[in-house]
Order: sequence, then structure tokens, then C-alpha cells
Amino acid sequence: MKRRIDQAGFIVTEIIMALGLAALVIAALMSIYINTYRVFACQLEFTDIQYAERAAMQMIIEDIMSAREVEYLDDSKKLRLLVGDDYVSYYLQDQTVYRQGAAKMPVANYISSLSFRSDSQPGYTTIHMEVCQGQETTRLVCSAIPRLLIGTAQADTDD
Repeated sequence: MKRRIDQAGFIVTEIIMALGLAALVIAALMSIYINTYRVFACQLEFTDIQYAERAAMQMIIEDIMSAREVEYLDDSKKLRLLVGDDYVSYYLQDQTVYRQGAAKMPVANYISSLSFRSDSQPGYTTIHMEVCQGQETTRLVCSAIPRLLIGTAQADTDD
């Protein structure tokens, strides 16, 4: 049986076309991978910011609960607490929440707004904290009362 020369194997154009098609498939897969990684990294960063926001809120609530005195300063943008014998303040400066006690300590970054208000229930403090990153916004609202006022606040609501 004789083999014809034109059927002996792949010709150069077929190899080039196969390599070109493989390159297109690989480029499409890499594009999908890179975009997926970018979304993952963005979501991971936002999750870290949300975690820091919740941790800051928890720290503020714990200080309010252990406070003997609560004051709202600077049009409710600053909270001053008497904890033990020392004053502790919380405020927002350059998208960072700070706790000012014996030393100034950053608590959370990327916070777009922070405010403190007296709640409708006596003794309660309502904390509003908001994070904006890109088009995503997270808002946390919590209320807390000093432990020393828990009994008196319940007695006031019973009257």
C-alpha cells in the first residue's frame, strides 16, 4: 500500500491553527481566572473591613457598659465615657475611629460616618457606624446602657 505524500501527517498550517485555537482558549480561561481573583480580593478586603467595624462596635459597647458617665460632644460625633477613674473618648478622624484614653489608639479604618445619640429609652446610647467601599455600604446600629443604670432604666420603663 502506497502512502500519498499529502496524507503523511499534519501540515504547518494545521499546527499553527491548532496552536492559535489553544492560545485563544487559554487566554479566555486566564481572563476568567483573573477577573474571579479580583472579585475575590475585593470581597475579602470588604469582609475584613466589616469585621473591623464589628470589632470596633463591640469595643465601644463594652466601654459604654462599664462606664459610670456618658457624654455626647461635638454634635454627637464624639463619645466621652468615665470608665473607672479615667475618661475614654471615641471619635472619627480621617475615616479612622480612635479610642482616646491614656493614649490615642486607632480602632477601625475605612469608617465613613460615626455618631452617638441618646436613645428614646433613658440611659441607652445608640451608636451609628457606616462603612462605604466602592458601591457597597454597610451600616451598623447598636444600643448599649451602662451596667450601673440597668436597674434604674428598667424601673423607669415600668412606671
